[in-house]
This record gives sequence, structure tokens and C-alpha cells, in this order.
Amino acid sequence: MLFLPYYFIFWFLLGLSTILVFCSSVWFTMWLGLEINMLSFVVLLISGESMRESEAGIKYFLVQVLGSILFLFGSLLMSFWGQASSYLFGMFYLFIVVAVALKLGMGPVHFWFPGVMDGIRWMNCGLLMTWQKLGPFCILAGLKLGFMSILMFFFSTLSGLIGGFGGLNQVSLRKLLAFSSIGHLGWLTGSLLVSDLIWRVYFLMYSFLSFFLVMLLMVYGWFYLGQVFNYGWKNNLKGLVVMLMFFSLGGLPPFGGFFMKWMVFSSLLINGMWLLAFILIGGSLMNLYYYLRVTYGLGMLSSETGYWGYLTEEGNSNVLVMLGILLGMFGMFFSSLLMFLIG
Repeated sequence: MLFLPYYFIFWFLLGLSTILVFCSSVWFTMWLGLEINMLSFVVLLISGESMRESEAGIKYFLVQVLGSILFLFGSLLMSFWGQASSYLFGMFYLFIVVAVALKLGMGPVHFWFPGVMDGIRWMNCGLLMTWQKLGPFCILAGLKLGFMSILMFFFSTLSGLIGGFGGLNQVSLRKLLAFSSIGHLGWLTGSLLVSDLIWRVYFLMYSFLSFFLVMLLMVYGWFYLGQVFNYGWKNNLKGLVVMLMFFSLGGLPPFGGFFMKWMVFSSLLINGMWLLAFILIGGSLMNLYYYLRVTYGLGMLSSETGYWGYLTEEGNSNVLVMLGILLGMFGMFFSSLLMFLIG
């Protein structure tokens, strides 16, 4: 385990490197920011005492190095020979987009993401699902040109499908959230194709919901579905909060996750991307299915009185209903406020 001062140094470098990528307009500076970000996060991953964390850190390091090599190779070739012909320009851009997709863990280059997620702590899971995606997406936002848009359409489609199908047979909550994150990568890439504003709102809402859910699971000490089933409704309000967060992340109305997915879905339809819109909706429905598996364990199994027993107790009904309404309306209000402030 790292000493506390060194731990904060690597946290600082993690944030600074992402800001460097965000503010840069030169390929080399972007690559340098990604490298600093990767090395800082690897140190945080292997700072634990578990062998699984060290294994996950090494796996993350190797994959990110491969992505960095592709990114540097494509950017250097484009700088020297990219102007020679449009064919070479497109091929070198292809290297960069594939490198960014590999760093993000998008389908079909997602092979490393669930395994790394399953071997690290919840706090690092939250960072890997949210903050670590910001830098590569800032690069991807500048590549929406002609052939690259078609390639991003391809990655978005596969990410939506893999994120839906991949989580159906998972019993590990960390792997389940990993495939959920892959599905949301499809939505984020689709939103990037139609509007930068919608992408920013979606990313902020997704980051808020994911990190808050990860913090809840870390506090409760849940890692597998069996732990959720054994928990039942021993503490009904805690279970309700987790259930509502899963519903919101899955896009169930009237929660905030539904509003952000509705923005992307309607924008895709307006721009004529019907196929992508309905593929993402199909993947989202599969996401909701395995979210319901988790919430079913909270609401029905291993409970002496069951969900409806708690609702009929005096005073509990008003608390549960009011909490559900407030969380749902807060999500919708928060999304609308973000649209207003960022726009």
C-alpha cells in the first residue's frame, strides 16, 4: 500500500493528465497526457495488497501500452505522410480511432475491460468507468469526419449489443457493471455523432449515477449477486436506494437515466440514424433485464415480510413513495439543469 502523500501525488497526476489531453491540439501532447494518465492509474491499481489487483493492473497496463503504440504510430504516420493521399490519411486515422476504442474498452475490443473490473477495488472501478473515459473521448470528439463517423457508428453499434448480451449470465456485480459501462459507451459514441452538448450532458449524468452506485456497493461490501440475494430487505431503505440507482442507470422512466437516453434516441432519429437508435434501445432493454435480476434479489428474495409487507407498515409507505419520487424528479431536474448550464 502506498504512503498517503504519494497516493495524493498520483491522484493529482491522474487529474492533470486528463486536463492536458482536453486542452491539447497536438497529437504528441495528447499522447503524452494519455501516458501520464495510464501510468498514474496503474500505480493506483497495484497499490493494494491483493494479487488480483496486481494482475488486473498488469493487464490494464499491457492493453493501454498497445493502444498507445497504435495511437503514436498513427499520429506520426499522419504527420509525415497523411497529406500524400486521402487513402493514407484515412488509414492513419483508422489507427488512431482503433487505439482510442481499445483504451476505452469499446466493443469489439472490450476483451480486457470485464476482467480488469472484476479484479480491482470499487473505488478504482468507479474511476475506470467514468474519469478514465474522459481523455480518450475528448480525442474521439475531434475525429467525426466522413469515414471516421462510419467507424464510430460501427463501434457504437457493437458496444450497445455486447453491453446488453455480455451481462446476461454474470454473477459478479463488477463484471455486470463492466458490461453496463460498455453498453453506455455505445450511447456515448452515438451521442457524439449527433451533438457535443448531448454527449456532455450524458457523460456527466452517467458519471454521477455510476460513481454514486459504486460508492453504495463499496459501503455495503457487495461483490456478487448472491450477497444481494442474501441481503433481501433487511434494511429496506438502503435496498431501495440501490434499486433506484440501478433503475436510473438502466434508463427506466421517470429517472434521470431515462432522460439522458431519450435525448440521444430522439437526436439519432432526427439525424436519420434509425438503425443505431433501435440497436441501442435493444441493448438497453437487455441491460434493464440484468438490472432487474439484482433488484429482484433486493425486493423479493430472502425477506421475511417481502416488499409489500413493508409498504403496508404504518409510516413506511409514505417514506418509500416520497423517496422514490424525489430521486426520480431529481434525476430529471438535474439533467435539464445540465442542458441549460452547458448549453
